[in-house]
Amino acid sequence: MFEAAFAEEFKSSVAPSRLWKAGVLDLHVLAPKIASQFIESVEVEGDGGVGTTKTFNFTAAVPTLRHVKNKVDVVDNENLVYKYTVVEGSEKFKSNTHQIKIEGSEDGGSIFKFSGEYITVGDDEAAAEADIKAAKEGNLNMFKGVESYLLANPNAYA
Repeated sequence: MFEAAFAEEFKSSVAPSRLWKAGVLDLHVLAPKIASQFIESVEVEGDGGVGTTKTFNFTAAVPTLRHVKNKVDVVDNENLVYKYTVVEGSEKFKSNTHQIKIEGSEDGGSIFKFSGEYITVGDDEAAAEADIKAAKEGNLNMFKGVESYLLANPNAYA
């Protein structure tokens, strides 16, 4: 077993409430639109709150994964905190949890904080680091896609 964690921060000129609505609460609707080359569809079971599952089904452009199923652990609309656990789709991890926190910045934009904790099934540290890097890059690309969408559509999620 190998344990790893990461924490990343990204600045955005988009207001926290818009980024929260589009990039967290409505990501299951927006993701197939902004990343159609990678995400074929998203299936949601539940009302979006704690216990809801969201299954992201990938296209052939993601050859290592067919889908990833996330279970919502925390939705804090007041503090803009969202936590989820990957419960299906990646056999390489015994445990795989993430947190998103969006804070306001002095310029009226946002600070998007993304962190994750992993426990691998095997002891191959190099392979685990590569998988974690790929997960981080995928989430960063999704964030950038949401941000680009919101900047191009200033009335969306207002």
